[in-house]
Amino acid sequence: MSGVRAPWFALFRALLNVQFGLSAVRARIRRREKLWQLAAAELGMLLVAAVIVGVVAAFTWALLQAVSQLGQPEVVLTLAHAAAATLVFLFAIGFVLSAFFFSNDTGLLFSWPLSARQILSAKFAVVLASEYLTIAPLLIPVYVVYARSVPVA
Repeated sequence: MSGVRAPWFALFRALLNVQFGLSAVRARIRRREKLWQLAAAELGMLLVAAVIVGVVAAFTWALLQAVSQLGQPEVVLTLAHAAAATLVFLFAIGFVLSAFFFSNDTGLLFSWPLSARQILSAKFAVVLASEYLTIAPLLIPVYVVYARSVPVA
């Protein structure tokens, strides 16, 4: 890794760590402290994600069957991207506000040997990663159902 980008990646990893609380989870695992709560939370998140993916896949399949009779299966992708854009916009308001305006780390980060551009781009990359994780359960099932259902000629 080049010398210029290495500090940016270190900052990006640190901001991701703060955003998702990864170090707190690692510390609880190392201390073996209330592991059943972590397992229950993971199981609950997996269950909710599975339900969301299942509902999206079933809705996509039903919608695909309806619009395929009209000869317009690509409408499903258009609607999915419109829904994803709306979801991204709604969640981005909170993500951007928390990353740029309500965070208390700005003074500390500007004392690092990084330019303001690098700090802001790392914060933006963390917001972008959060948004990608938000829309993945919506778009991935749509792509899978569409790819498996629509014949390619």
